[in-house]
Amino acid sequence: MVTDKNKLFWLRVVFAIFAGLFSGVMNFSNESAFFGVLTIILFYLLSYFIGKYYIFSGKGDNGSLITTGIGTYIMLSLFVWIFYYTLHISGFL
Repeated sequence: MVTDKNKLFWLRVVFAIFAGLFSGVMNFSNESAFFGVLTIILFYLLSYFIGKYYIFSGKGDNGSLITTGIGTYIMLSLFVWIFYYTLHISGFL
């Protein structure tokens, strides 16, 4: 059964992949790495608002809206960003 928390979790997984790829494609590194982290935070806030206004709209159970999937989101977005950057620097992309 797909619950609202599952929907939010998988939304954040997809957003983490997009945020990591976007940070890699925009070549945020070294001095501009702050903008990559800011991009990751902005995608997370976007997932929060989508969860609040679309997934959990009209329901009282939104207590775990911030914490659902946060560890996976952070680690996956950083992994995708570093992986893309590594492939880009080594000439594979």
